[in-house]
Amino acid sequence: MTRAIAGLAAAAVAVALAVWLEPASVQIVAWNASGPVRLAYLAPWRGLIAPLLVVGAIAIAVIVITRMKGQVVARVWPTAAPLILLLLWLVPYLPWLPDKAPLLLILSGPIRWVVAAMAVLGVALSFTTGKKTFHVRATRWAIFVISAALYVVLGVQYTRTAGFGGDEPHYLIIAQSLLADHDLDIANNHAQRDYQSFFPGELRPDFLQRGLHGEIYSIHAPGLPMLLLPAYAAAGPLGTVVFVAFLAALTALAIYDAAALLTNSGIATIVWLATCLTVPFVPHAWLLYPELPGALIVAWAVLWLIQPIPSVRRTALHGLVLATLPWLHTKFALLLLLFALFVTIRLWPRAKHIVALCVPIGVSSLAWLYSFYRMYGVLDPEAPYGSYIQRFVLNSNIPRGVLGLLFDQKFGLLMFSPAYVLAAVGAWMMLRDTKHRTYAMALLLTAGAFLASTTRLYMWWGGSSAPARFLVPAIPLLAPLMAVAVARTSSVTGRAIIAASIAFGLAVAIVTIGSTGESLLYSNPHGVSALVTFLQGSAPFDLALPTFTEENWRAPLGLLVRWIAAAGITGALIFACTRRGLLTSVFWTVASASIAFLVLASVFVGRSSFDRNIVVSRGQVATMIGFDPGRLRAVDLTRLRRLSDGEVLAASALSVRRAADAPADNPHVLEGPMVLPEGSYEARVWLERAGTLDADAFVAVSDHVVLARAEGPLDNPVVLPFDLVIRTPAFVGVSTSDAARAVRRIDIVPTRVMPRSERDPVTSHVVEPLGGSAGGYMAYLDDNAFPEEGVFWSRDTAQAGVMIATMGAASLKLVLHVGPSGGPVELDIDGHASTIDLGPDETREISTPIPPGTRRLSLKVRAQRSFRPSEADPKSSDQRRLGCQVRPLLY
Repeated sequence: MTRAIAGLAAAAVAVALAVWLEPASVQIVAWNASGPVRLAYLAPWRGLIAPLLVVGAIAIAVIVITRMKGQVVARVWPTAAPLILLLLWLVPYLPWLPDKAPLLLILSGPIRWVVAAMAVLGVALSFTTGKKTFHVRATRWAIFVISAALYVVLGVQYTRTAGFGGDEPHYLIIAQSLLADHDLDIANNHAQRDYQSFFPGELRPDFLQRGLHGEIYSIHAPGLPMLLLPAYAAAGPLGTVVFVAFLAALTALAIYDAAALLTNSGIATIVWLATCLTVPFVPHAWLLYPELPGALIVAWAVLWLIQPIPSVRRTALHGLVLATLPWLHTKFALLLLLFALFVTIRLWPRAKHIVALCVPIGVSSLAWLYSFYRMYGVLDPEAPYGSYIQRFVLNSNIPRGVLGLLFDQKFGLLMFSPAYVLAAVGAWMMLRDTKHRTYAMALLLTAGAFLASTTRLYMWWGGSSAPARFLVPAIPLLAPLMAVAVARTSSVTGRAIIAASIAFGLAVAIVTIGSTGESLLYSNPHGVSALVTFLQGSAPFDLALPTFTEENWRAPLGLLVRWIAAAGITGALIFACTRRGLLTSVFWTVASASIAFLVLASVFVGRSSFDRNIVVSRGQVATMIGFDPGRLRAVDLTRLRRLSDGEVLAASALSVRRAADAPADNPHVLEGPMVLPEGSYEARVWLERAGTLDADAFVAVSDHVVLARAEGPLDNPVVLPFDLVIRTPAFVGVSTSDAARAVRRIDIVPTRVMPRSERDPVTSHVVEPLGGSAGGYMAYLDDNAFPEEGVFWSRDTAQAGVMIATMGAASLKLVLHVGPSGGPVELDIDGHASTIDLGPDETREISTPIPPGTRRLSLKVRAQRSFRPSEADPKSSDQRRLGCQVRPLLY
């Protein structure tokens, strides 16, 4: 009983510490010979007293009530035990361990909420101990209805907020050409800007080789636009999203059916969760790419290989469906060939069935080849690509592409959904089973051949795409293997791996598709993962994870080996613990494995696997952003002492060194853009030589908005004091390449930083100069404005917000203009609201005095009516919905 009471006390302390650490953060602000220097923002110690008293009182009440009921306290302890996991929140703030293994700092970022969720889940699961096991099981109709509803809702919401990107507009313009002109020549459609209803910018034709008579045919296959055409004609671009979501629901149903045929409906439901509700199936379940329709056909073919042999008529229908694969994308011709072969083998020796299968495939394939002859004059599916195939589609790209599609931090399948590891386990089980060996070999050969063929492309990540897009058609091939692995795994270790991997994939899908989600799915191919950057906190996880998008793809192999070694050793340790009875529940096995893997990976990666300068620079910027002396205390965790405000600002000063051979291709942006909090700074530019450079040095937030400038000849250092009254990326530059080559160091020293609790939460990435005698500039705070170089239109009837840097101006003049609809316009200038009635096409000026000392003003504009310029003026091609035009001027 003493142990139980001590355990409850530990759980109470863990909860109290977590509450106290909720606003805390920690950053690496320097890295000297002895290791990193960490600076933490902590709540005052007195803030720990109240949580300790509350949770302590709850713990005492639990003990008293338990005894009053005549129960043993030891029975209550297992329920509270998972809360001890909250002690992991304390790890980043320990004085020694995080210095040796900096990756452990991830526990100070958003990942700590995963720890909290695990603790709460553990408490909830403890109430089910000894009760009837809960089985996840769904019917076919439930699978289809839930999938369709989810994909449609998410797809429509995603499209309305993010629009169509990547190759999607190119597929839609082909559909538009088919609808309007009944042909595939898209030249006139681009010239007429027929894409404006679904793409706001300028869309250039995506082609590499002109047609036989000079036509412009897209490099994108016509199969998907043909498939989308009825939905596009009936409901426009949004209708195509709903249609693709419907196809995705059919794919999910087929995946479920294949898994159910091999196992049972409960296992099939788990496989559906692991594949159809995780990345990469989402978001491709609603994006306009050929991969999803291809996945549907593959899923049906996977079903046909295990279902009873159908009638001759139905076999002919199967052949017709398979025959559409090359029309969706040339690379799918391999899938057609392989499935035709495997289905033929299964039908043998039924001659009628084989003929029924092969005739539609043969006719369609000949028509497909003839289409290239009609368009390009040759029977060559590679004709649309010109010389691109010879240059960028090579067998030598396969190793890099395979590693990337599986392990890359930005696009790798296993990075977003590790449950697909179960496919390898299931394949091994099925190959040992004579009953399913042939089926498994067909799935593996098809998946392997498709992977090799796809990764011959140099750009294996698919351009501006969500992760593992090219592997979406392979998901139905892997799902049956995963089903067998789940069905035949009974050990605690195996069930823990299954539960953890599926939970991880679902959590990633929720985070990436959620309220902040879409941007987290799309990363710069030649950068780091947006998702990892979001989750890692101050830990350099993105620098320690492998990426294979660069030319030297062998360099990250060392990192990959370390991560795999950490995973392997973790598995061995957990297996040993379960064999000896030290771990008996799935929950504690998952928790123990997660902790062990994090610690081992942190130790294996160590401190030498990433650029320390990048880590320090990030930490210094984050320290400035987190500065809030009224609420948080700054503590040097390395030396265990509290820091004054001046010491914090000194510790957060950035210093970037430049080598003599550093590139000077763009001298105007030598350092940055940097997102700094509002405040006052000094930029110090140190030169190799001074007094002889006839050039300018400056700090700016755009090409037209300069905050500080020093004219040549330049002193050493060049000191550029500047103020940021709006949080927007700033950069330091010089006017000539010669001056850029002479720069050896750039310091950004904060002299005053606005406390975090007093700042605006929005960061603006679009800044424009304002007219008027006082200058000034404005920053756009949302997407509800159309910027037009110092003038903007509000979007439709939405409220558009901007922040204006006054630059000491005495008055603000607003020139308002509305279109032919006229109507009331709502204005809010720094909290002072008013409504102005404007007639059709009326222009009106409004002047407002600016109180002395005001550094910035917020401006919000909303028109109650809107118009489309193309409807008001037949000569206009502008399809935007416009509200009110605003021209701010400062005097």
